[in-house]
Amino acid sequence: MENDLNQPLNTMYLKLLEGEDHDSAELENVLGILRSKKVIIYGAGRSGRMLQELFAKSGITPEFFVDRNFETIREIGKVTVRNPDFLASLGEAQDYVVVVGAGQMHLFELIVSDLDKINRNLARVCGVYLVYLLHYSQCLASTSRGEDQPPLKHCISYHVKPYKCPIFCRHVENLAKASGHVDSTKGSTFNDVGYLLGDV
Repeated sequence: MENDLNQPLNTMYLKLLEGEDHDSAELENVLGILRSKKVIIYGAGRSGRMLQELFAKSGITPEFFVDRNFETIREIGKVTVRNPDFLASLGEAQDYVVVVGAGQMHLFELIVSDLDKINRNLARVCGVYLVYLLHYSQCLASTSRGEDQPPLKHCISYHVKPYKCPIFCRHVENLAKASGHVDSTKGSTFNDVGYLLGDV
């Protein structure tokens, strides 16, 4: 199942980074599979917490987190944080899937390497793709309903090139023009403008 989910997620993720829209039906198909499984989030840091928040809006409640700092974190939003070594006790359980809460691909690869040592039988899904796709989809739905833009810090903190997102770019450019600081900007300087505008 791991490859079955990561392949379409990777395709949709790359399309968004190239300025194309993703296949919302395909994303919903992935979410439907996750809803049918017991979801474990590996990583109780910022990315893992983002996943929990985004999953909640998609009807997915994780069974638990796993994190090496489980003794100090213990719980996030009433969801228990366990020792990653607990995953070894799950054996070949087909009803579990591990969503890796990493903000960058090299961290995802490190965690996958750790998972291989603990329990290589568990399916794992790349949270880098999911965070970006879910955030974009939920933001797109909100803006289409005429709701307020989310704070820019939500976009910048996702580690995944927010200046590639057309919603983010329009929002920053509108704020920049309204503030009188900038008429227009391009590329990664959108991030700097977001910070300068004080919307983060």
